[in-house]
Amino acid sequence: MVLNNESTDRAARWLIDALDLPPETTPFPWQIALFHRFLQNDIPAAVDIPTGLGKSSVMALWLVARALGVPIPRRLVYVVDRRVLVDQATTNAMTLRHWVDHDPEVHASLGLTPGQSLPISTLRGQYTDNQEWLTDPAAPAIIIGTVDMIGSRLLFSGYGVSRKMRPYHAGLLGADALLVLDEAHLVPPFGHLIQTLAHDPAFHPPTDPVPPWRSMLLTATTAHPSPQSLTLTAADYQHPMLTQRLYAKKTILLYADPSEKQNPNKNQGKTHLTQILTAEAWHLLTRTMDPQRIVVYVDQQDIAQKTFDQLHRLKRKNPRKDVTLLLLTGQRRGWERDQTFLQLFNAGLLANAPLPSTSVILVATAAGEVGIDLDADHAVMDVVAWPRLVQRLGRVNRRGTGTATIVFVDPGDAENTTNPQTLRQTALALVRQLPRDADGWDGSPAALADLAIRARSDPTLQPLWVQAHDLDPLYPPVTRSVIDAWSLTALPHHPGRSMVEPWIRGWHPTEPPRTTVIWRALLPSSDTALWPPAQVEDFWETAPPQWTEMLETYTTSVREWLKARVTHVWTTQHPSPDTLAAMTLNPDGTVVQQWTWDALRQNAPTTQDLAGRLLVVTAGLGGLSPEGTLAKQVDDAPPTADTGSWPGIPFRVRRIAQSDPPQPEPSWRLIRQWPLGSPEADPTAWLVIEAPLVLSPNEEARSISQLQRLDDHRDATAQAVRQLATRLALPPAATRALELAALWHDAGKADPIWQDAFHAPPNGGPYAKTPGPVSPAVLQGYRHEFGSLWQAVTDPTIQALDPTWQDLVLHLIAAHHGNARPTIRSDGCTTAPPSARTATVSAVAQRFARLQATWGPWGLAWWETILRAADQQASQAMMMGGDDPHDHRHDSTRLS
Repeated sequence: MVLNNESTDRAARWLIDALDLPPETTPFPWQIALFHRFLQNDIPAAVDIPTGLGKSSVMALWLVARALGVPIPRRLVYVVDRRVLVDQATTNAMTLRHWVDHDPEVHASLGLTPGQSLPISTLRGQYTDNQEWLTDPAAPAIIIGTVDMIGSRLLFSGYGVSRKMRPYHAGLLGADALLVLDEAHLVPPFGHLIQTLAHDPAFHPPTDPVPPWRSMLLTATTAHPSPQSLTLTAADYQHPMLTQRLYAKKTILLYADPSEKQNPNKNQGKTHLTQILTAEAWHLLTRTMDPQRIVVYVDQQDIAQKTFDQLHRLKRKNPRKDVTLLLLTGQRRGWERDQTFLQLFNAGLLANAPLPSTSVILVATAAGEVGIDLDADHAVMDVVAWPRLVQRLGRVNRRGTGTATIVFVDPGDAENTTNPQTLRQTALALVRQLPRDADGWDGSPAALADLAIRARSDPTLQPLWVQAHDLDPLYPPVTRSVIDAWSLTALPHHPGRSMVEPWIRGWHPTEPPRTTVIWRALLPSSDTALWPPAQVEDFWETAPPQWTEMLETYTTSVREWLKARVTHVWTTQHPSPDTLAAMTLNPDGTVVQQWTWDALRQNAPTTQDLAGRLLVVTAGLGGLSPEGTLAKQVDDAPPTADTGSWPGIPFRVRRIAQSDPPQPEPSWRLIRQWPLGSPEADPTAWLVIEAPLVLSPNEEARSISQLQRLDDHRDATAQAVRQLATRLALPPAATRALELAALWHDAGKADPIWQDAFHAPPNGGPYAKTPGPVSPAVLQGYRHEFGSLWQAVTDPTIQALDPTWQDLVLHLIAAHHGNARPTIRSDGCTTAPPSARTATVSAVAQRFARLQATWGPWGLAWWETILRAADQQASQAMMMGGDDPHDHRHDSTRLS
């Protein structure tokens, strides 16, 4: 894109504003170089920039390029590693939203509708997914999430996402999106996956008008750098602010105690290591009376805890009692872990936070290495793989305003089972390749970058460089057949569809297995019997696990904790033996096993039962410390996400003791209900799932709303889909196909069986939306999408379309609630004879295969999102009292 003088001035002004630069400062040269490539719609495969130089500014550069009319993808997907505590990128994104909201010229240039803010969603942590990114496929949006949350959704297997919504998420992430993977060197399997998807046309056929999908890796160090990577140039080293950061004073000291390696007692060695870490941190603290910010990095959770405890003991015995001690580990529940953000800010440990008047020592595991903008004055750390050491160094004297001392402590083999001796030795050998003066080795970003450059050309240094990096995890090849299998989301079970974790994270042969634990106040079961797996999975689709309630740790730790807690609760509280106490789920939500209290007591789950799975336990089991870690001695039931008290959770679960079906409460919408008690008698209670009116856990929940007549809803949906098509600049043929799908998508709701099941009023109908609740038994399996398809397939207007567009229209009608991938239920449809229903279902699967071959897995899913988004926009507008749909009538023939 070539800018004229006026556009150049506008671009310069917008860049300054979007980057939020101080007066009289300019963007970094590497940022300008990347922005110019964006202007040419030329997205580099990788950006290799040292830590602390503002790589997250990529989202500002992308946003300005979009506002200038560059046809780069309209959704930016910013991905960070799962060990993150607080994703600073979300704060940056919210700053960009504020800028857009207050600059009408930028707002209009981005194509946002009046009153619409820039959609920003975070798929983890304290910023619970607000679903903004799902509502408008035509709007630019920033989606921020972890490798697991984004990766699983991209691969049609979204964690915590119902099967019906998985293609919706995949369609928005896999088309018209730029996926940016931060700290890509820490997750090579996912980096390899997205690069393969981006460059192999088998996954994204270049078929207009589906917009392309792109990817870009952000990395600070890599064992095998690509010559195509965008890197620093001589101009960067001359920029005043960059120079200050690049040459930030960071002096590395090496502490190695030879006696450690001769110590045969592993536990004694760990105690010795904690003593060294504690002593070195306290020494850095007491060198001056000025407030100091010190971070102690430890690889293993137990050593981190012991170091933290020993610092507390030292604090009690020392006059410096004003020091604040903080602990940051990854093996904590997400809710408690996110509460640490405010503590870190108040302690001055986050970049740009006000400096405190007292000192602070933070003990952190890998959770403090990436995705969190830590800025400490000094550091003490054990020795790990080189890329992680570089990440840690980037969290010290980040802005280059001080003089940092960093002490490396080699823990020895007895103290570090996850980082072998050869890996540590080569990392230390690389440290010794850095420039050295009388104080120690130079750990500045400039020295680290120079070492990386030398490693690429020096044949004697390059083997050491490669060896110092941790061995890449093993991961399977990604093929089109694998993606196609994952895209068959309408099948509950499919033997060719494997778990996606190996493609996202890979696996280390020596890595110990992990298990994720969540606590719930109410588990899906009756008082006297366990539910069948299909009913349990229905429950979890409606009230899916949330990131904030998850605690991931080693499976062996979970087994020991679970055994101790079950024994304690059984002997002290005497729970009912036959009530459900725990269950395991696969990451995709399928049920693996359920345990009553008696079963848990007699047959404790094995490592094989728990490894790689989600363990859901009743809150009555207790065992969660106030800090969010597993605690064998804690009896109190922890707060849980299903009570309706956590902000942002799109559901609550309640047990209501009454025989009559419950009624919805104000500001809550009744989504699902299950009678409890003996099947031969009236219910004694109900287990219900409700959603706040402002949030919904899934699309089925959003389909229940105020009364809307079928004709009004279908006309409003057609109007919404035309508006989306205009904003997406779709050609007339595509617009017409979407419009026809919108006009027919709910025709099957006119069937009396649907009207009865959704408790529609007897007069004024048929209705497309009702307040509910739904009576599944009345439906008898009937899917209104099948009823709509049965009518639309004979429509002359649809039959007159080009075969590909005809296929797409009929598929969108069948798939607008996530079905028809590749099958759909036909039972319950009384208007079609069984033989005709069988042929229609077969045609649905064949049509899906043809369209998938034409558009690709994500291209077809993207078409589905347009109709589904229009459907929801129309429902929401009518529910909120928007414009009368009759004011937007189209002269299409009404449905009969």
